[in-house]
Amino acid sequence: KGRIGMAWSENGTNWAKHGGGAPILDTGNSGSWDGWFLDTPSLVKAGSTYYLYYYGSRSNGTPGASIGLATSGDTVQWARSASNPVLGPGPMGTWDALWVESPVVLYDGSLFRMYYTGIDSNWQVRIGLATSTDGVAFAKHPSNPILDTGPPGAWDGLAAAVPAVLKKGALYQM
Repeated sequence: KGRIGMAWSENGTNWAKHGGGAPILDTGNSGSWDGWFLDTPSLVKAGSTYYLYYYGSRSNGTPGASIGLATSGDTVQWARSASNPVLGPGPMGTWDALWVESPVVLYDGSLFRMYYTGIDSNWQVRIGLATSTDGVAFAKHPSNPILDTGPPGAWDGLAAAVPAVLKKGALYQM
């Protein structure tokens, strides 16, 4: 089972696991939407609250994996959102119908932007965007997927997945 841990570093080179390596966020109850696996966390701070977004799965390889949220005031004690999952797969036939995963969230002071991986029923893997003003209720962008795969045989022809996004001035880089 995947779980989310935390480590500290004073210099960015030497790291110490928090709590002797115990997870700061464990899987949900057996059978829950995140009862099997947690992965690819993304942490943002808005005001005095830390928002931890993560991918959760009910079982190994089963469609329906979604993105959840836990919040904290100290990065040690976390509370799952009552609205979980905050982003789920789309309806059958859509570009993210099987599952969504691997969120990366940016917050600019008024808008949360979640970039995420979506997988369709043909196992095509692409990147989408969802936005929220409160960090909880997300709306998928109407132009999704915002980054598609390349043509067959290209280096990116198989998948566009697990985004990392930086904002430098007015420019977003993925």
